[in-house]
Amino acid sequence: MSILICSTKYGGCGYVGKSEDWPRVDPDGDFLPCPCCNEDHTFGLCEENFERLTDDRNRDRARELLDKEEKRIKKFELRWNDGKTEIVEGNDIADACRRAGIGAGALPALNYWRPLDENTSIGIGISMVTTEVSSSKCPGCGKSLDLATSFKGEEPEAGTASICSECGSIAIFGENLELRKPTEAELEEIKKEPAVQQLLALMENVKRFEEEKGEEG
Repeated sequence: MSILICSTKYGGCGYVGKSEDWPRVDPDGDFLPCPCCNEDHTFGLCEENFERLTDDRNRDRARELLDKEEKRIKKFELRWNDGKTEIVEGNDIADACRRAGIGAGALPALNYWRPLDENTSIGIGISMVTTEVSSSKCPGCGKSLDLATSFKGEEPEAGTASICSECGSIAIFGENLELRKPTEAELEEIKKEPAVQQLLALMENVKRFEEEKGEEG
């Protein structure tokens, strides 16, 4: 979340500010100290928990920051491989997926996404095709996979790249559509694809939000 609060309701000092004001001092990110009291009573602030986390001392400041944050909310259209579409809202596509409860593992099933301009309703998206294949293990994490996602709108064949929905690693289909680890040259070439760059960045950001949500819980 972009607005954080050191809630007095949970033993904090009441400080509220933008997330960049909260430097992580623990390498694993498990300790998120308040920049004011240096204690970890930090929560992401949103409309759903506003009354629960604020008090008379910080409510006006919290409302001001939250309102400014909400004004930056954008809309995105998601189109899934089964043909269904939905509109999600957030500061960016990763934040929008987080708000909608869409986890990183579901993203390879996404066929297309685009930002929606309020006036023109146009944008640039990612087009992908997901196809059933014989089960093969991801060379990155070992998960058995029976679906392949192509970034160029093509059904998989020998030499086609795919991405693991579990760990996000890239693999290459062999002659019998078994997955193998790409060579350094292949990986470098694959990562030049704009769609690959966008999807990997999106998965990474959504995973980060999922981790932060888990820390709050």
